Amino acid sequence: MHRTALHYLSPRSDPMLDQVYDAYEKLAEELDDEKPKNILDLCCMCGYLKYFLELNTDISFSYTGIDNWQAAIDVARRWHPRTYFMTRDVLDAQDFLGGYDVAVITNVSLPAEAVINAARKYAPVLYAGMPKNRGCDDFAEAAKKMELQHQLWDCGKSTLTRIILDGNYNIRGASDSS
Repeated sequence: MHRTALHYLSPRSDPMLDQVYDAYEKLAEELDDEKPKNILDLCCMCGYLKYFLELNTDISFSYTGIDNWQAAIDVARRWHPRTYFMTRDVLDAQDFLGGYDVAVITNVSLPAEAVINAARKYAPVLYAGMPKNRGCDDFAEAAKKMELQHQLWDCGKSTLTRIILDGNYNIRGASDSS
């Protein structure tokens, strides 16, 4: 069994997922309020976020996952055979078009500014969930530096940052500072 399959069987027992599980819970709460129709999961690994949101929200949504780790995408496709997953570098997906309501990224060590700039091609808002032990404020700091509206939540072991990527996009609760 691939280690990412553990996400589905016992999510809190996988240390990487456990680090951001609290951010997933806050994300579900926010998305339940916002009701996005199309969600793009950047660095999706095995697609656990789709499963989590199906269990923990009342929203009806389409989901696309992108990751550059083929083994994780293979697991994702087994768990979600009717869902679209792509093996791509999220920072350089030149052939990939946007049109999503929300982009999400969790528990990665990519440069925040680069992720924000890439996400602008895909969606008007980005949610970034990061563990407190590894750059949890990087996305809020990058958004502030880039003069983007954002909101930062403390979620126990992790943080969740919502960043407005399109200045014309109005979202409940967004602010100019963290």
